[in-house]
Amino acid sequence: MISINSFLDLPDEVIQAILCYVPPVDLPAVQKVSKRLNRLSNEPLLWRYHCKTQFKYWDPSHNIQQKFKQRVASVDWKKLYIHRVVVDRTVTRLIDSILEIQTGRIGKTQQIVDLGYDAKDTLLRHCHAGDEMEDALARRYYSDSVLGCLHRTMAIEQWSKLKFGEDVPLERALGAFDMYLLHDREGDIDEVSEISGGITSSVLTRSPVVPKISALLDALANKFRDQHSGFDELSSREKALELAAFVRENNLTGLRPERAYRDLYNNFIGVALQDEDHPSLPLVSVAIYCCIAERLGVDARPCGFPFHVHAMVYPPEGWTLDGVCINPERTGSGGQLAGKLRGTSPTNGLSPSGSEQDPMYLDPFRSDKETPVSDLKSQLSTIGVTADKHSAFLNGSPASDIVLRTARNIVYSVQESHQQVITGGNRNRDPRPPYNTHALSDMEDAFYAALWASIILSTPLPSDRSHRGLIPIPGRQYLPHIVKHFEHQNPMDVTLVERHIIPLFCDEQRDEQRDNLLETTRVMRAGDVIPKRVVKRDSDAASLRVKYKVGQVFRHRRYGYQGVVTGWDVECDMDQGWILHNRVDRLDKGRHQSFYHVLVEDRSVRYIAEENMEIEQPEWVGELMELAGKHFKRWDKKSGTFISNIRDEYPDD
Repeated sequence: MISINSFLDLPDEVIQAILCYVPPVDLPAVQKVSKRLNRLSNEPLLWRYHCKTQFKYWDPSHNIQQKFKQRVASVDWKKLYIHRVVVDRTVTRLIDSILEIQTGRIGKTQQIVDLGYDAKDTLLRHCHAGDEMEDALARRYYSDSVLGCLHRTMAIEQWSKLKFGEDVPLERALGAFDMYLLHDREGDIDEVSEISGGITSSVLTRSPVVPKISALLDALANKFRDQHSGFDELSSREKALELAAFVRENNLTGLRPERAYRDLYNNFIGVALQDEDHPSLPLVSVAIYCCIAERLGVDARPCGFPFHVHAMVYPPEGWTLDGVCINPERTGSGGQLAGKLRGTSPTNGLSPSGSEQDPMYLDPFRSDKETPVSDLKSQLSTIGVTADKHSAFLNGSPASDIVLRTARNIVYSVQESHQQVITGGNRNRDPRPPYNTHALSDMEDAFYAALWASIILSTPLPSDRSHRGLIPIPGRQYLPHIVKHFEHQNPMDVTLVERHIIPLFCDEQRDEQRDNLLETTRVMRAGDVIPKRVVKRDSDAASLRVKYKVGQVFRHRRYGYQGVVTGWDVECDMDQGWILHNRVDRLDKGRHQSFYHVLVEDRSVRYIAEENMEIEQPEWVGELMELAGKHFKRWDKKSGTFISNIRDEYPDD
């Protein structure tokens, strides 16, 4: 064994390299050995190493990538590492508290979200809790719930910036939709990762969404540069066509013939970049084209042409599309070869200031050829647009319009996909739909994203509508859907609703929908801090009538779906209207039998009579496993039941 003296005879550089393998939690002990080890274990380079290797996600406020590029001594890396450790412990403490008791979950969730993206590494660790943990299901479920709220907060911030006129890159504005489907998988809008060999081809098991959007687009632009060494010498038209050929050759645009046009995932830029087939609607195909073009210095932006988005490309100021200098005084330094963007971006969608040249149009979804403007005008005339209004449909579209159009496309896709999922099981007269928890979850999340984008970007600010009078406010139609969704599916979003939606309607003195939203948030916050009603099995009636317990798995005797008991009443506790509507009194045992609150494999929550339940003891319940964490700690394979995490409400179960 090497002695401490022999160890200390090693050069500083060698000892520093060895200290990198010492867990940071053990470094304080190392510091006590000698003054030299104390000095070396406090070196900024060592703590920079730990910051870089132990934490993947950082809140934007740190500007961490810039810090990594600075001189090591210019940043207090040890202090930064300690900050992250404090965040990790805070998040873990709050998650433990969320699991321990049902009250205060909204407030605790917001405390974690307020820590920003520094919390993501810790949340991901809890999301992937191992089966050996006593509360594995609950820990995964609520960590994913908090992480989802964090992702939605990040997404909504992008759309809010657009609303207030800030410059938001097109890929971030569209990538915000992907954040709603991200869940516990690693990745985000602009995750910085090493990507070799271009785009990965893995297909994910849940849904093909791991948006490393900015990094993927950077990789594509670099790949294009590597393959086109003389690109800067080309005219704008040649550049546009070369790029169109590139995205088509790399299968980055369009759809395979067998893929449904309205498939939900065709609407997401993260899917289009990551999935091996790169499926995308015309809008997303154009967005990919424009985002790569921007990285190459080509002035491209989306054109919101009716029914089919196109790309449009402008030459630099003072030049034609074919590289002819027409105004040397306005070409600026570097001229045509610099390929600089002037007065526009894919975000604002406006024509370049003082542009003397018409743009060219492309349809990368269908072709790598230029689309003659005469063809577009002919299509406009066919649908009844008069010649004097053609220009309105041939201009660039700002990112906010592209986001709203994406939201509408998502709604159409959800409606079509939902119909297919719900009716798919009826082909053989089977009343059970082919439940796919992941597909249903993604449909709900996508629809929720579309609602948020629509209400934020289509509702004018109170200061912009002071003279509207009695004219209905755009965006109001989305309020009931938002209320229903966040009340039942995303209750942790109360703060988001209070910060981003309610202020849009704050100038209305009498507004029933706004008042309903305010009341909903008030009731949800009040309910979050009030302890649950304790239901015990200590009465003769309960002992005799309530046959089943919380956590038992059952199958419906008539319809065959599987579910799990999450609560019970001695007898039907619904109002008379519900009882009449569901014909409860026609049941063999009527209303005076025990009724059970249940969670079903299709994500629905139902209330059913005991006589309709047939208890099972399966070895595995696939579709229920992901959902059960809301109420249960873990799955007990031996007994074929879930172990309750709501003992404060049902202490005897």
